Amino acid sequence: MDIRLELFGVKHEKTADSYHLLGDTQWKMNDFKSALQSRQRALDIRLELCGEKHEMTANSYHSLGTGTQWERNDLTSALQSHQRALDIRLRLFGEKHEKIANIYRELEATQSNLNKLRYALQSH
Repeated sequence: MDIRLELFGVKHEKTADSYHLLGDTQWKMNDFKSALQSRQRALDIRLELCGEKHEMTANSYHSLGTGTQWERNDLTSALQSHQRALDIRLRLFGEKHEKIANIYRELEATQSNLNKLRYALQSH
């Protein structure tokens, strides 16, 4: 992380990748607060560099919702992140794609836990 920050600076795709991977490791260590911060940094960089219509931005929203907001029991934020990832991926891949099915599964689980059962059924 430090090397990439020094070589490329904060606003670079490789730096975003490092933040994302750092968040993955922190999540595996059950340090969800740090994972949230790292994954949010990755998302912020990707939004600035790639915008809202890029697969890497969708990946950041997905991991933010699934791995960190969900684990911190921030289900409303997780739902919003899943929805953003779904919107981007629908534009990129269309309805019939494995990544779309995965997001619908994540949406269904989050909606069920929020007791939004009609929406969960639609997502399922």
